[in-house]
Parts: sequence; structure tokens; C-alpha cells
Amino acid sequence: MASTIPCTRPRRTRLARSATGAHPFARLVLLACLVVACERVDSDTELRWPITVGQPVTTIVHPEPSAMLSTRHAGVITVPKSTEAPNIAIRFEALTVFDTTRAVGMLSGSPDFVFGNIVDAFVDSVGNLFLLDDHYGMVRMLPAQTEPVRMFGSFGDGPGEFREPVSLVSGGPDWLGVLDRAGGRVEKYALTDSIQPAGRTTIAVPMPADACSTTDRLIALGTLQLVETDSGSTAVSHDDGYIHILDDQGHAERSFSVPYYIAADDPREMTVLAHYFGQGHIACNDRGIWAAYSWLGEVHAFSSSGDIQWIAKISGFDHPRVVQGVFADGNSGFVRDSRGQAFEIISGLTLMAPRCFKWVTAAAACRR
Repeated sequence: MASTIPCTRPRRTRLARSATGAHPFARLVLLACLVVACERVDSDTELRWPITVGQPVTTIVHPEPSAMLSTRHAGVITVPKSTEAPNIAIRFEALTVFDTTRAVGMLSGSPDFVFGNIVDAFVDSVGNLFLLDDHYGMVRMLPAQTEPVRMFGSFGDGPGEFREPVSLVSGGPDWLGVLDRAGGRVEKYALTDSIQPAGRTTIAVPMPADACSTTDRLIALGTLQLVETDSGSTAVSHDDGYIHILDDQGHAERSFSVPYYIAADDPREMTVLAHYFGQGHIACNDRGIWAAYSWLGEVHAFSSSGDIQWIAKISGFDHPRVVQGVFADGNSGFVRDSRGQAFEIISGLTLMAPRCFKWVTAAAACRR
């Protein structure tokens, strides 16, 4: 079995502010304006399969509605792709229109503002803006007041260093963390007058892609695991999930949420699809956990212990398509189908208040 998928990175970062915000950085939300299609191919071009054994016998286009948890779950809310909140008990507002916008960064000039690739941003309670740059391997802090830009973190394995930074993790007013996917850890920094390394927390779950923190728990978004059965074969752990509540040693105390599941003879096929459709972002506090699944166009809400409460689907969401080809020898190949398709992804999830949050869809953000 083989798989392939092209991927783009954010090309431009824009910051948006509510007109009611008193401070220039108050209520900022990061919009990662992505190139809407990873790869453009002429509509009459055949898919290029990663397995060169001829054309597949059958093909399956994912996501399949029958494989989506939202198709079977009773508490599903459909959310229009507009700024008008639906007349339902749980109100949503698509974050696509702003009264004012502010851009930061430049192509050349001061090193403080020449960014490489911004993968995450965070605004603390006093308006300081933190930007995680995985190209230069650092976090930039743009102070709320007219103070110099501060930088911390670097590539490596020592204190305050990371290998593959993917997201920022807020620890309240005391610390800010960087999730290191390759290192399997959260590198912490004390938010004092002199920002210093403040230890690290190991994350012993596969491929952590995002994390958030409650008062006493770290929660990580990962993927499904392959396990060895008693007979020596490989299988997917059905008790696992994409979201992991971690104990003090960083091991999964409880795992839950499988938003996309399709039975497969080869369990590795399931992990490929899990990797594609399990991508997303999480937010949490002591009251609950929220997950935005980027390729499915859905937000799933859970209790603080991981019990699902409701699912919100964005209506008319243009899913990225993955085509599974089953070949004569029984192997499967997976390829992103980008032939003439402009697709959307959810590129961020931000907790705005104890019971409110907003998400950003890349295509909608770029289209406005």
C-alpha cells in the first residue's frame, strides 16, 4: 500500500479585529489565507496513482457520507456559510467579515517582522500577540504596548528547543507552550519579564497535531494507532480515537472521537484515511472540548470527559476529495483528486469566551 498527497502552506497571514475591541491586538483572530487548491490539474487529466501496476479495478471517493459520524449522530446542527447566525439554541457566526483588518509582517526589512511560515498565533489576556514560525524555528511576541518584539525558542533538543513546532498551547497567564510533533512533547516557557524555558511535558500519542490545556490536564489531537493482535497481525485499535486526554506522564488516559471510519481489510488503509480526515484543531477549557475537523467541515463538541454533545456541519462545504484505488493485486493507493476542484478547509478554531468560539474556513477567508 502507498499513499501520496500534495500540501500547501499558508502564504499570507492577516489579523482581524472587532470594532469593539479597545486595544489594537484585542480579540485578534488569525486567518491563515491558504492557496485554495493544493495542486491544479486539467480536468481531462487522469489521476496519477502511486502504485504503478496499471489502473485500479475499483475506485472509492472519500469522504463517504456513510463513513462520517455526523451521518449517524442524532445531535447534528447545520450551519450556513454566512455571517447570519441560524435561529437555533447554539448560535454560530462565520468569521468572514470584519470592520477593520490589520496585517503584520514584511518581505524585507527588520528581522522582527520578516516571517518565514506562521503556523499558529495566540493573543493573551492583555493583548500580547505570539506568532509561531516553523521556518525560523521561533516564537515572536509582539507586545500589546510599544515595546520591542521579543523572540524565544529554537530548533534542537535542549531546554526551550523543539524539532517540529506545529502549534501554540496556552497555559493561562503563567506559561505558553509549543507543541513539538517530531519530539512528542510540549515545550513550556514562563511568561515573566524574562521569558525562560519552564520544562516540558511528554506526549506519548502518535503524531500529535494540536493540543490545548485545562486547569489540570493536557489534551492532544493525534491519530489512530496500529496495534499488534494476539495472533501477531496488525489492526487498528478501535478503542482509540483522535483526541487524547493525557495523564501526568503524557500517556492517553482516555481517547475518543473517530469522525470518519470505514472498514478495511488492511488496517493500514484505515490509518491513511484517519490521517487525512482526522486533521484539525482543538480548543478546550474546564467545561468542555471542541474539535474542528479541517477536511470534513465539522465542529464536534464534547464534555470535559470526552462524551460527545453535538456536531455542527457547515452547509455546502466543498470537501477535499481523496480517491482510493483498489488494484488487481489487492493493494490500495490513495491520491488527492484536485482535477479542476477548488476546495475548502477549516484552518483554525479559537475559543473566544467560556462558552463561545469561532472557526475560520480558508476558502471563505480568502474569498472575502
